[in-house]
Parts: sequence; C-alpha cells; structure tokens
Amino acid sequence: MGIIDKLVESFRTSESERKLVFWYDAKTERDLEPISDALRPLGVEVWELKEGNQFTTKYQLEVVAPRQSYLVYARFPEPDRRKNWLMDIQLYSEKFEADDIVMLMDRYHVGHLGLRGFLCESQPGQYADVIIELYGGDFPGC
Repeated sequence: MGIIDKLVESFRTSESERKLVFWYDAKTERDLEPISDALRPLGVEVWELKEGNQFTTKYQLEVVAPRQSYLVYARFPEPDRRKNWLMDIQLYSEKFEADDIVMLMDRYHVGHLGLRGFLCESQPGQYADVIIELYGGDFPGC
C-alpha cells in the first residue's frame, strides 16, 4: 500500500466527524498536489505547516475551521514537545509516518513502531542482514 492509499484509508475509515492527522516528513521535496487531489473528495484539506506559521495553523484548525478534517503536513522533523506550539492539538489528533522503514514495516505487517527506532539505532547492518534474508533484500536502512 502506498502513501496516498494509506492516507485515504486513514481518513475513510474514521468514525469521527472531524479528523486531524499530523505528518512530519523529512522528505522535503514531496509533491503535495497528488495527496490533496486524493483527499479532497473525502472532504479533507491539506494544510502545510511551516517553521513560522504555528500560531496561524492553530487559529485555522481551532477557530476558522473547527469542523474541517485536515492533513497537517510539515517538511521538517517533529519539534521537541516543549517547543511545539501545536502539541495540545496533536494530543487529540493522529500522527502519520511514511519513511522507508515504516512503509517496509507496514508492508510486512510489523505493527509495532517501537521497532523502527530499534532498527535504526542498531549498529549499521547488525539486523539488516536478518531482515534482508527474511523479507527479500529490500531493507532500506535509516
């Protein structure tokens, strides 16, 4: 399942009237237009979070459109909790992750995201050989 399919499925299966999903993405060159096109029919807007628009984002999500579903997309890593002005909103929202490790884990139905950090922080190649042997040579590394 690709990234767009995972996002569409996430919003489509939501039982709540409104859904907020935060996605901090290190892949900064990602094109958001196909994602927006796929989510728009579901009534979901894509909002791009930028380094300097946290208060604008908070105002948009809580005052301007409090019933609108959003994918809040950031082209930078998630900030430290103490410096994250949107943490209060994130606590009642969902988090989306789609780096290579997470997508591989999803493909092979490894559901515990805690393993991602374990795999990435291990000595390079320490577990990659086992995973490559088990899953066919497509371990992407971190």
